[in-house]
Amino acid sequence: NWNGKPNNPCRINPVPRQIPEKRWYLSPSAVVLLGGLLPFGSIFIENYFVFTSFWHYKYYYVYGFMLLVYIMLIVMTICVTIVSTYFLLNSEDYRWHWSSFLSSASTAFYVFLYSIYYFFYRTKMTGLLQITFYFGYTFMFCLGLGILCGSIGFIGTSVFVKHIYQHCLQFLLILLLRSLLLNHFDRGVLSRRDIKESGHDQFALKQRLVVHLQFTVPLRKQPVLVGVQPKYICVITEINL
Repeated sequence: NWNGKPNNPCRINPVPRQIPEKRWYLSPSAVVLLGGLLPFGSIFIENYFVFTSFWHYKYYYVYGFMLLVYIMLIVMTICVTIVSTYFLLNSEDYRWHWSSFLSSASTAFYVFLYSIYYFFYRTKMTGLLQITFYFGYTFMFCLGLGILCGSIGFIGTSVFVKHIYQHCLQFLLILLLRSLLLNHFDRGVLSRRDIKESGHDQFALKQRLVVHLQFTVPLRKQPVLVGVQPKYICVITEINL
């Protein structure tokens, strides 16, 4: 959205809700640290060849394999970030924006740790100038990799979150209609003949139930609490046919 205005798929409560307590592995810090393990594992072998080619001045030939590893890194980053964000939202933690960015960007942190191992066990660099040269270039490479992976993970997670919240209202309406169907069938409002006539046409059955709900439930400006079943209570503000 280039206008600077948020394009949210649903209404947002202006008052932030309280985040309940959860286990340690569902905290944002743990999600950020654990989110980069799998993407780093997908490029672990390629890191050795890239570092060897760059610091030992050897030719690098397998560009096709690097492209395959890059595609694997993108797919793995998006999938891991979506799963970690889903766990956060499932634990009623709405702070997914920076968590999704940092959890995918933490891949660069593990690459930097690998560069420290590579410096001490695979190179023979000594002196302040060589150490500064090595870690300076490695830090800039890891910074660019972190921004790249973080941006990819955030974009993929943003599309996923908007998609699930756009269909959340439709899913709740389907659950409401199914509960009303069971309730009305138990009370005898809908007969078996109505269900057989509707068959597998869910749209006709929804229209029948929504019309019946509109005539039976008094709609007001304030929300109306409707007890559908003992375990389900639905809040209805308006119904549009």
